[in-house]
Amino acid sequence: MRPFGSVPFILLLPAEGENEENLMLMRRIGEQYTKVPFYRVRRLTAWLRVQGYIVNPKRVRVLMRRMDFRLFIPIRGVSPYMV
Repeated sequence: MRPFGSVPFILLLPAEGENEENLMLMRRIGEQYTKVPFYRVRRLTAWLRVQGYIVNPKRVRVLMRRMDFRLFIPIRGVSPYMV
């Protein structure tokens, strides 16, 4: 298992049905998440808005699920051995 800092979140092949804007947002989310893995949906949404993107928390959550980030987001009160 790799530590958070070395997890490769680079999108090598575009997923079917994804438009260019979603792919760009997923790339930006992946880059930021590798720098600060403790950012959640609300903080990433705020960060993307500061960067000039028009996004809402639901869209960021959906994109994170498509990138399979739910496996890397630690859940408070749950040991990693219990997951």
